[in-house]
Amino acid sequence: MHFLTSNISPETRGRAIHSTFQSLHEKWTSVLDDPVAHIGGAICTTWGNSVCLVRWPLRPRIETTRLIDELVAHARNLQSQELRICCRLPVCPIDLPVRLAARSFVWMLNTNREMFLDCRRMIRSTQALRGIAIEILDVPPKIVGDDLPSHRKTLIRFFEGVLSARPRRDFYFGAFDDKGLVGNATLHVISGEYGIGILGNVGVRPRGRGQGTGSALIQAVGEHAVSLGCRYIWTNASKMGQSVYRRVGYEFIPGTQDWRISEKALYADPSRAEIDFLEAVGRGDMRCLAGKSKRRLLEANKSDTTPLDISI
Repeated sequence: MHFLTSNISPETRGRAIHSTFQSLHEKWTSVLDDPVAHIGGAICTTWGNSVCLVRWPLRPRIETTRLIDELVAHARNLQSQELRICCRLPVCPIDLPVRLAARSFVWMLNTNREMFLDCRRMIRSTQALRGIAIEILDVPPKIVGDDLPSHRKTLIRFFEGVLSARPRRDFYFGAFDDKGLVGNATLHVISGEYGIGILGNVGVRPRGRGQGTGSALIQAVGEHAVSLGCRYIWTNASKMGQSVYRRVGYEFIPGTQDWRISEKALYADPSRAEIDFLEAVGRGDMRCLAGKSKRRLLEANKSDTTPLDISI
């Protein structure tokens, strides 16, 4: 396996993350028979059979308005209750937020932050864990209790389907104390021109917190990635875990902007004239208001979106 090992620009890093997600989603789909679609460069998956999740492409392969239309149509065909679009910053095209808002998408506050590690700068702790051992597992552990974050049935099913593959690209790390599994983490590596690693599903049971278990798991993943020849690792860190990642050497990077459209707005089907008018308002083109009363700014469309909503 070979990986991206040179010094990278923000654009190359973005391409590596997108490429790695695409490869991981394709593998996830093949193992779990979970539908995935590629539309104009966007990666479309589902969550819980009710939410359609989309990662917006770094460089859309088709015109933006057409791509949004096709993503909405795809979500409708799946009979989704919600459509979410995740856009990597800086967004392309630059007026994408205006176009999404004109279709009644709303911005979502996300406390998670994307973080990136250059393994050459990993901060290694010399403090030994007391009574806790970390192993790379050949068989995913059974679910016992519900107090271990990220330890869920779909994850176990996925690893049951990939751990026997060779060369091995997916790794399940377990932290064990005298009572059994106390923490876990996963590593996915994608080789090639943009090959990097993805660290995910880091979680520690309450009884193992405050002892350095999380940091040790993150470091163990980094050490194994280095042994494979991987230089860079990406992760999506929760607000609670961000300080732990930073202690190991992860740094914040420009992340994503998340947008969602509700079920009512998804199926409202506004006219093209309505969408064009709202886009013009969002861009600050006051010519679109010529001959219209002030009341027009407060008139809601079928999705309950008003021009005033867009302008602010």
